[in-house]
Amino acid sequence: SDISATDGEVMALALETAKLMGIANPVVKTGDISLIEAFSKALNLPAAFYRRLMRALAANRSHKEVFAPTQIQPVQTGLSIYQGVLTALKGTDPTEARAFVKDLLSIAGINSVGGRSTADIATRFLAQSDTAALTLSETNYQILDQFLLLEGNPDLVSVNLRKLAFAADLDLNQVLDEFDARTGFIAASGVDVASLVMQTGFVRNLDYYSGFVFEITGLSAQKPLIAGGRYDRLLGRLGARQDIPAIGFSSWLDRSAA
Repeated sequence: SDISATDGEVMALALETAKLMGIANPVVKTGDISLIEAFSKALNLPAAFYRRLMRALAANRSHKEVFAPTQIQPVQTGLSIYQGVLTALKGTDPTEARAFVKDLLSIAGINSVGGRSTADIATRFLAQSDTAALTLSETNYQILDQFLLLEGNPDLVSVNLRKLAFAADLDLNQVLDEFDARTGFIAASGVDVASLVMQTGFVRNLDYYSGFVFEITGLSAQKPLIAGGRYDRLLGRLGARQDIPAIGFSSWLDRSAA
């Protein structure tokens, strides 16, 4: 349950594994899902925006490609008359929201339109409502842009994040204190923190990660040789009665042999 300490311990174990695998000069890239989540909440970004942003980052796509200001559209005219429904559905569970829209269609006597079932229509309606909600002020876009482009060793990134949070009047003290605590434990485990590369926009392409994430490659490797991170919410999704702190990593022995 000591999150920062176990993050540091696992980072050290991953680098020890890299040494045993014969990776002479490991390149370590790190990120933090909880930091992106806290930053998005501090900016009051819509849930739909956050979901789409995370999908883009996981696919290694630039946030600018997905959310350039010219691509952010106002609420569509066709949906504007349903804003009461969209507002009521905001923040609800997607499955429950889809069931609700299907019920509305059934009450209206609509079973299918153009060969599409009520389930298809409901899914399309909610997808359009997500897109309609993706409005972002120029100020928030600039702040988000600065945040996602930060890169360097963890200590440097922490300093720059605190400067950005102060300038934007965002309260990120708790998550940044946790970030610094983890860095301290990584250093205490004998890892050269200055050799790590922290990228605020780095996430792994598995959506169960909830905090610290990392990948280790060799100087010439295109794919990670070791990768992992924290996944506190995974066991809850699989049926546990509550979230259980968990962190780990995988090693690709066949890649190291190549």
